Amino acid sequence: MSFSKRRGRPRVPRSEVDLGTPELQTKRRAVLDMPLRPEWPKPSMDDVESALGLLLWQGFLHSEYVQAKRMHDAGVMYAGWWVLVYPKTFAKGTLGRFLPGGSSTVDTEAAEANLKAASTFLAKDRATLDAVINTAVYQRINLGQMEKLRAGLCRLMEWHKARRRAATVAVR
Repeated sequence: MSFSKRRGRPRVPRSEVDLGTPELQTKRRAVLDMPLRPEWPKPSMDDVESALGLLLWQGFLHSEYVQAKRMHDAGVMYAGWWVLVYPKTFAKGTLGRFLPGGSSTVDTEAAEANLKAASTFLAKDRATLDAVINTAVYQRINLGQMEKLRAGLCRLMEWHKARRRAATVAVR
């Protein structure tokens, strides 16, 4: 009698990207099928993949699309820095979403400096910082913290705008 070297249950082939449970996929498709505001562009499946994306397309971030999209982008940028600084807490597939242009080189020192500066800027109100981290990084939606989340995302936009302004002045 011969035994194979690999014992136990045979491996199940899995896709590279975890699309979530069938129930979660159905929920995302339902968000795609219900146009919240006809003047807003139609979202794609990737747009409603994250907690911030769901809040954006359901209109919880802001009533105007441009402002809501800026708030969403600020949260995604913060989450990207977090993933680059603390990669062990996230799946490998998550990291690729935040790399610009599919680049394989990552400046983790710059990401760490940005994360620290942005967190310090947000830390004036700890509840605001917690709301941003819980929603943008850990994908936890707490509707009771929506005002804090909106305030935090607006502060992140202010911080980013001030940094761009300072960089433009330094170049001149």
